[in-house]
Amino acid sequence: MRYLLLLVAITGCIDPIDARWQLDHDHVIVARATPPRVREGEGTNLDALVAHEGKPVSVEAPQTAEVAQGSANFARYLTQEDGSWVLHAPDARTLAAARPALGIDENAPVPVEVVLTFPHGNERAGLDPFHVRKTVWMGEPSTNPDLPAITVDGVPAPDEGAEVVLPIGRDVYLSADAGDGQRVNWLTNVGTLFQDDVATSFLRVAPTDSLSGELVVVVRDREGGVAWRVWPVRAE
Repeated sequence: MRYLLLLVAITGCIDPIDARWQLDHDHVIVARATPPRVREGEGTNLDALVAHEGKPVSVEAPQTAEVAQGSANFARYLTQEDGSWVLHAPDARTLAAARPALGIDENAPVPVEVVLTFPHGNERAGLDPFHVRKTVWMGEPSTNPDLPAITVDGVPAPDEGAEVVLPIGRDVYLSADAGDGQRVNWLTNVGTLFQDDVATSFLRVAPTDSLSGELVVVVRDREGGVAWRVWPVRAE
């Protein structure tokens, strides 16, 4: 009995943890490198899609960026330019010299891991920033994927920025025609989302839920690429 009371006392002090699909709290949804893979001598811009409590999502440049310890030899190729962080790929000789230590094949792309930080919202500005790791591949080109066809409730989703109107009280299916090797995540702050990490998800809005907010889909590919789309949402 004493143990039970102690357990209740402890758990009663823990704030509820938001579901991973829930937009209505400060967190970094996904980091992006544009492009995700770069040729020798080219650069990639680093940013992220960030969610905020009580506010719309935003695309933000990192507050700080640094090359992770295992990629420290590439630190001098990371620069801040006009408020953006850019990672440059060195010449072919430098990449060739890095491959043996990494245990990768000759001519294979070289992974460089970068640690990015993003601040909390104004109400929690005193907290330590979010730290996010992003890997950029050097020595071969690649682009971020095009977003696949998206349907909402059986009809093509509107363009980004156009409003999605949802019914109240029934399941609404969300589907992405994802290609081979692509992974899909859905996020929202309207209703309850089920199966948020598969290509076909569904959403149900109850009358007591928030009836306005946003819907986000994120698509990742096996090349390190990222694509997303954000819609304003209203339920009626």
